Amino acid sequence: MEMLDLKELCSNWDRSNEAFAEIVAATVKTLGLYQRELAAQFQVAESTVSRWSGGIARPHPRFQEMVVSAIQRRVSKALKSTNRASAPRTARSGLTTRHAVAAKSHS
Repeated sequence: MEMLDLKELCSNWDRSNEAFAEIVAATVKTLGLYQRELAAQFQVAESTVSRWSGGIARPHPRFQEMVVSAIQRRVSKALKSTNRASAPRTARSGLTTRHAVAAKSHS
């Protein structure tokens, strides 16, 4: 699953247990995290994250919303940093090519 797919999955979350389990499992795979890292972020046991991703257990609905929102923010941040890293820079100004063209058209 790609990061954009995970972002869309979070955005379209229907509050079902199955979708929550899919989001947690996809987060670990897509972001290359260990379950223990996700567990530490949410201050739960690693086994809890394992049960969430397997659909065996689920947290309180408000906690689910917090988890999905935090995952959305993390994915958005990762996408932004990926976009910044991949934007070509001009030799002189250090601006991205798009910004350099825009600056040139305004001068």
